[in-house]
Amino acid sequence: MKSKNSLGTFLLVLTVLLLLSDVAPFPMIAQGETTLEQGPYLDRIRYDIIPNTANLVQAIQDDDIDILQAKLDDSSQLHALDTAANIEIAKYDRNGYGHMILNTAKYPLSITTLRRAIAFAYDKQAICTDLFEGMATPQDSPIPLANPYCIDGDLSCNYYASDIDYANQLLDNAGFSIPGGETYRHAPNGDPFNISIDVAASSSISIEIGAAFESAMQALHVDVVVHPMEGYEILIKLYNHQDYDVAFIGKDFGDFDVTWMAYEFWSDNADVNFINYANFANATFDTHRDNLLNSPYYDEVMDALNQMQEILIYECPIIVCYNNFKFGAYRTDKFEGFVDDIVDSIPCWWTNYQTRLMSSQGGPFGGTFKIGIPESIDTFNFMVTSSEHTALVLSNMYDSLMRRSPAGELIPWLAESFTTETNDDNPGVPVGRTRFTFELVDNAKWTDNTSITAEDVAFTFNFYKDGSGNPYGEGLDDLLTAYSTTSTTVVIEFGSLSYWEMNSIFLKPILPEHVFSEIGASGWNSWDPDPMAEPMVTSGLFVISIYVPDHFLELSSNPSYFNMAILLSSPADITFTYLDYGHPISWQAESSSPDSYELYRNSTLLSSGDWDGSDLTFYLHSLEIGVYNYTLVVYDGAGNSASDTVWVNVESNGGFDITAFILQNLVVIIITGSAAVILVVSVLYPKFRR
Repeated sequence: MKSKNSLGTFLLVLTVLLLLSDVAPFPMIAQGETTLEQGPYLDRIRYDIIPNTANLVQAIQDDDIDILQAKLDDSSQLHALDTAANIEIAKYDRNGYGHMILNTAKYPLSITTLRRAIAFAYDKQAICTDLFEGMATPQDSPIPLANPYCIDGDLSCNYYASDIDYANQLLDNAGFSIPGGETYRHAPNGDPFNISIDVAASSSISIEIGAAFESAMQALHVDVVVHPMEGYEILIKLYNHQDYDVAFIGKDFGDFDVTWMAYEFWSDNADVNFINYANFANATFDTHRDNLLNSPYYDEVMDALNQMQEILIYECPIIVCYNNFKFGAYRTDKFEGFVDDIVDSIPCWWTNYQTRLMSSQGGPFGGTFKIGIPESIDTFNFMVTSSEHTALVLSNMYDSLMRRSPAGELIPWLAESFTTETNDDNPGVPVGRTRFTFELVDNAKWTDNTSITAEDVAFTFNFYKDGSGNPYGEGLDDLLTAYSTTSTTVVIEFGSLSYWEMNSIFLKPILPEHVFSEIGASGWNSWDPDPMAEPMVTSGLFVISIYVPDHFLELSSNPSYFNMAILLSSPADITFTYLDYGHPISWQAESSSPDSYELYRNSTLLSSGDWDGSDLTFYLHSLEIGVYNYTLVVYDGAGNSASDTVWVNVESNGGFDITAFILQNLVVIIITGSAAVILVVSVLYPKFRR
């Protein structure tokens, strides 16, 4: 009887709890398809033209602008912004560096161990901290940090900080001994030697680099001489492979092409004037050269490129000393969702795409995002602009087949997918040719509401190739044909097998054929649009709404912008009995650039991995009686995500089971809160104490 009375009381109390609770035991998710809202979230972007950098810095401190699209290099301005409230620093890595070139053909610098010992002894971190007041970063790779193909930071070993003990150990083990009574090391053949470094006398940075090199060599017990001279004298030595030991110079790159490495350090060019200044020759390095230059396959090209970087970092024909950077800034009190792009830092296309108003400001949608730029818009013809600031502004207005993700990886954009074929893959492709077939998204439109089609894409590449001198014709010399087979399928064929030829076509802005057919390929550089006189037909995130020359440019969100959202189905909630295992949950998810997934059960990660855009199915096993929520999160290549939750109820497998009943309703009991728990105690305690 005691058991029966206790059970009756428990049922009564549980009924009261359910009546008190606002939460149903099994929340039901609406069925159907949900869409993740994506960019642009903003109503408008306003570019305020503020030529003086001091005025730019003051404008962001005064909350007149939200972000700087400017590269500053004044350390006092950096300090002022870094200590200001609600302001974060944006860093721009230089597409270049300062580096020492070592004459690998001259004994004993021809010995790899000596070159590596120099790299380990040289204190790059101190140079960055002391010489550049923290406005520089150590670097090892011969590819600049701003380049998405740089592997700096991915290696287990680096030369950033000085390690004198290890450097001396390397030299000891390699036979660089110090004879009794002498101060400096001799070469392994027993001969004394010294190392001289040529630095530009007119550059204070070069002089400091020379002094740091001298200090490192003395710590290695190596005789050293610093030679200040005219900068052009250093270059003449290098260009003509004249006698030198070590030379310090700066190097900058105009783009992110990396094929130069295959020529700069190729053994066959070790004695060719104006190239391979280090006289470097390495047979293993040469074995990767063909794949880097000629393979059409991404994996082969990247493997070759990474292997070549690793060889150069180990062999040290050059020692990169630093990558000095510039900086910008952005406010954090009104907008969120800023993206740090590997190329353009924070004021990038991705920031304009994903930045949104904070909820405290009425977000996420709406708002005017104010950007300060240091110079006027020089033209609205993206093919002729010489300004990096104008180019970044105009990037909001045109799309391409693919786009670089913030990490620098190519992801599908207007092209939903593509295939690469050679004669080995398809006998219908002529020998020696590479055929690319692109499938376009079917919902992209021009701003005049006409569809973006495969005909536009084919026209674009022929336009760029046929326009003599058009900078966007670069990489199209081997283009043989471009044509559409359907409104969303375009075929482009090249008479070569290089990945870099393929890479060159992905990021070119696509043009509206119905506009540029009238301009003609020969008119590419005379086209001078005036957006206030006649609206421009574009395809990007924003359209021009107001332009006051030399004062400001306002862009409005493009209402026709195609939907890059991830689509995710919402399966029905599931109920089954205990030990009835094997029930599936199957989600249908779509994205133009699928990337990965994560599956959670009650907030615990169960599974994760790559996602190729196909359905995702998971089976339920070994669940105790109770209520569970399974949440799937899918991500695209741009880092956007969508999620859906399915509730799973595992019931008792027959008869009344007090334990099962409690387990099934435990969630409800917990949710009702502490007041309900007190009620349980007050009702049950008098009965239990008898």
